[in-house]
Amino acid sequence: MSLDPNFAPPDDITLDTMINTVFIAVGHLQKRVQYLQSIHNATEINYNENELLLAKVADDLKSRTTALARANRAVTKFHGMCTQHEKRIASLLNDLSSHQDEVAQARQDLNDRMEELSKAQQTTEQYCGYWTTAELRCTQLEALLEGAGITVPDDFVSRSLDAPLPRVYS
Repeated sequence: MSLDPNFAPPDDITLDTMINTVFIAVGHLQKRVQYLQSIHNATEINYNENELLLAKVADDLKSRTTALARANRAVTKFHGMCTQHEKRIASLLNDLSSHQDEVAQARQDLNDRMEELSKAQQTTEQYCGYWTTAELRCTQLEALLEGAGITVPDDFVSRSLDAPLPRVYS
């Protein structure tokens, strides 16, 4: 439609035709308004549904954020525990290293003492050999003396063996 003031309808159009045309145009406009109203209603329903959906998404996001924060705190706590365990393990490894040094030193001391014991045992065996030899010689001497008619006291062998032993030099 034109709003031109010089607009004049054609001469052959009758009033009834114009009224019918206006009714048809109004009908079309009503259909168009109904269509636009249905689109508006659908859009409003969709908008409301979207708002509800967004509210649900926001709640879900909030709960997930809370869960993520809780998980993050748990991971931080676990990381702290791991750090403590790492420090404890490092300390234990240092202790183990020092204990290994102590064990090596103790092993060396034990080997030294075993060597000393072995030498002492050899010395003892030498003294036992000397003792046995001395006892045998004293007994032989006693027999020789008695065979020669010399009276020997009963404790001759034991008194002879009580004398200091000769020193053994190694």
